[in-house]
This record gives sequence, structure tokens and C-alpha cells, in this order.
Amino acid sequence: MNELYTDSGGDEPTKEHLPLPAAVAERYVIRECIGHGGFGVVYLADDQHIGRDTAIKLLFEKWSENENIDARFVQEARIAGQLEHPNIVIVYDLQRHPEGSCIIMEYIRGGNLRDCLRLAGQLPLDRSLSIVTDILHGLQAAHELGVVHRDIKPANILFGVRGEAKISDFGIAHLPSDRGGLLSDDDRHQRLGSPYYVAPEQWRGHGVDQRTDLYAAGVILYEMLSGQRAHRLPDNSSGLEVVKALGKNRPLPLGGLCPELPAAVAEVVMNLLARDPEDRPQTAAQARLALEAAAGVVAGQATGDLHAATSPSTGAEPKITDVIRLLLIDGVMAPAERIELYRRAADLGVSRERVHQLELGVRQVMNIPTTDNADVDSIDATQKSDDGNAATQRLGKLFGNSSD
Repeated sequence: MNELYTDSGGDEPTKEHLPLPAAVAERYVIRECIGHGGFGVVYLADDQHIGRDTAIKLLFEKWSENENIDARFVQEARIAGQLEHPNIVIVYDLQRHPEGSCIIMEYIRGGNLRDCLRLAGQLPLDRSLSIVTDILHGLQAAHELGVVHRDIKPANILFGVRGEAKISDFGIAHLPSDRGGLLSDDDRHQRLGSPYYVAPEQWRGHGVDQRTDLYAAGVILYEMLSGQRAHRLPDNSSGLEVVKALGKNRPLPLGGLCPELPAAVAEVVMNLLARDPEDRPQTAAQARLALEAAAGVVAGQATGDLHAATSPSTGAEPKITDVIRLLLIDGVMAPAERIELYRRAADLGVSRERVHQLELGVRQVMNIPTTDNADVDSIDATQKSDDGNAATQRLGKLFGNSSD
């Protein structure tokens, strides 16, 4: 949601703060600009009718008059509006006015994968597999509708309050005309997308299909596991430079970069990054099952338990991070909740210092100021006050256990 068609040949991005169309402004009040691009801006806004946060993507007036851009904007809303899936950002409404068209969608407050990777560098195996599994679930729903996203990248993977990954921004998605697409079917040959994450066929203009999105999911998984991009290209790489790089260079084998990574998982990732689409998994469901099977081999289980492939403390950290997000949803964590969080984390083998580090990361992603936790040490962790009992019950529900 924080980039608008910036890879499709528009004007230079702008930070101009534009008013909402009068009819939209009657219901929605802008709080801040949270994204901008060559074709428009994205605002965080208050829905005055039902009191919820929303994200509003506003297309600049001059582009609303461009038939091709306007059709792409409308198609984006229609695609996302039909994809009612927990791993896809929900679109509530499309408003078209002379002052500019607006897509009104859910506001996702848990940050995005790009910022998470900038902060962490690389992610634990189980968390990486959990994120890419969510992405593949969302892609499966899109592909069943005939949609090829074409811009799967970390900035377009957002996190809900429970840590679930959600696909956003269908701005350059392809939808065949016989499935309701508003653009010519020649659109599938357009060289659109972000250089680091495009499949070879995408920049060659050979046409795209669902396997193009699977390649991008593989690039993301490669980056999460290794902390390095699969293709080392300058940020300002031209389309021609990208084509040459993809044609000559292949990603370094993941197993060589991460010798501690299970070979079965590394093999699936490299299969997703195959240059020829025929050599990749053919559907999102196949890719997901392959990863689950690889994780099952790691865990020594046929069921493919994604959380059994890491040490107890590392495997517990994603759950603790999710709980921290929920506790900070209002920006504040009560002392009694913090004490109970530390206690349950210790039961899982995660130190207080590590919990504090995880909290700092969550606060940075959620844009919540940091706080001094020194006062927590002065509180009797065994006290059975009403606050303490409530915190124990709440954390028990969030952790899904009863370690009381």
C-alpha cells in the first residue's frame, strides 16, 4: 500500500498532500499520509460513521482522466474486492469522483516485511516458512480467480495484529479479459514489477502466469532465510540491466550461503527460483505442500510441523512476537501483562533480555515509542492482585496454554 504503480512508468513519486474528494471527505478524515507514488497517495483515515481506521488510496486527478490508468485502478479494486481471504488485504469500497478516484481498504497496523527484514536482517526458519505459507495461501486464492499479482515483494506483504501475512497492492495485477479483466490481454506481456523480485519471463515480456508469482515468493523466502537478496542489483537498475542480469546470473545456492539450513528446504527454495517456469512448482498449493514436506523431513515427522524444525527458544520467538503485537495494539503494555509475558517466555526458554529485544523490534515496526521497563523489576511478580490475575488469564489465552 505504500507504493502506487511506481514500476509502471509513471511520474516521479510525490509527497503532495491532496484533499479527498468532497463526497469521500464527508465520511473519512485524513490522519496522515502513509504512502505515495507516481500516480497517487495513500492515507490513514478515520471512518466517521463506524469509528474504524481505514487506508485510502487516492488516484491523482490527472491520472483519473487517463483511460488505461483509470482502468487499472478500477481493476485493482475489483480484484481485491472479490478476494475475501485472510491473507489478502480487504477492499471495502471504490469511489470515483471528478476530483480523483479512491480505493478504501482495511488498515493493516502490523507493519510490512520490508521493514521487518531491514530490522532483523534474516528471520528464523519457522517464521520464514509461516510467512511464505500465508503468502502462498493468498496467492492460491488469487490464482483461482485468474489473477497474477506480478508485484509480490516484501513491501507488499503486510502483517495483521496476530502476525499473519497479508498480500496488498494489486495495482499491476493481470486478469484475463474472459475472467473480467478491464485491460487488453496483451497486458500480460508488459514488463512491470520490481527488479529484485521479477521472474525472468516477466522482464523478457514472454507473458506471465501463476508461476511468475511463485518465483517472487521464492525470492522473498530466499531473502528471509539468508538475509541476502537473490539478485544483487543496484536500486536504480534499468529494465535492460535487469534482463541481462537475470539472463546471465543465477542466485547463489541457498545451501552454500546457509549451511545450517536443512537441505530439503533449500532445495524447494531453489526450485521456486528456477529460470524456466516449467521447472518450478506449478501451483501455489504444490509449492506450499513441498515446503511443508521439507519441514516435515527436518522435524522427522510426516505431518510437516513447521515449528518443530528449530530449537525450542527460537521456535517460541514468533509466538512471543505475535503476543507482543497484540498487547501493544493500543500502544501500551500494562506492568502486570509484562510480568506475565516474561514468566511465560522463561517457561519457553526465552530470556527477559530477548523478550525486550523482540518488543523493541515490534515497537519500531508499529511506530510505537520505546519505553523504559525498569519499573517492572520493582513489582512483585508473584502478587495476586486483580490486575495480575487478569493478565495471567489474558496471556494464557494469547499463548493458547495454561502454564499457571
